[in-house]
Amino acid sequence: MHVRLAEQLGSDSLTGCMNRRSFESRLRIELRQARRRGSTIAVAAIDLDHFKVINDTRGHAVGDVVLKQVAGIMKQTARDTDGVARYGGDEFVVILPDTGWQGALTFADRLRRRVDEFVFGPPGAPVEVTISVGVALARGSDPMSTEVLLHEADAALYRAKTAGRNRVFS
Repeated sequence: MHVRLAEQLGSDSLTGCMNRRSFESRLRIELRQARRRGSTIAVAAIDLDHFKVINDTRGHAVGDVVLKQVAGIMKQTARDTDGVARYGGDEFVVILPDTGWQGALTFADRLRRRVDEFVFGPPGAPVEVTISVGVALARGSDPMSTEVLLHEADAALYRAKTAGRNRVFS
């Protein structure tokens, strides 16, 4: 019942981030706004590196702690106008309205560094966590759809992971 209520409210019950449905709705709105204003919008696709190993070796309870901690760092790093969402499992996305390439890449690298420097896990039992980030951008003048924008961010994320993880690619 709690999970369904959280979905109806648009937030992920574990992390407090937007859920996928809420994110997709917000992305459509932000893309329309960017077209109307002639501005840009960036999307950062984020994946925790080797998260399955944490769940397999430390248990899902520790994995949940890590997800909450990563979500907290994302929300602290994002601006008030940005939107942080848990897209699924250990995948997150951030909507960066009115943000060009330099701003999006700066945000992504700042986030990557903050995660890399943080001590994750329960007290006294640290867990090493890194993230890979893929960044994509749409200009208001582009006829780009939300699906294409997400696909480009996901493709950049895949390149970051295959290049060795703990990286930002665009």
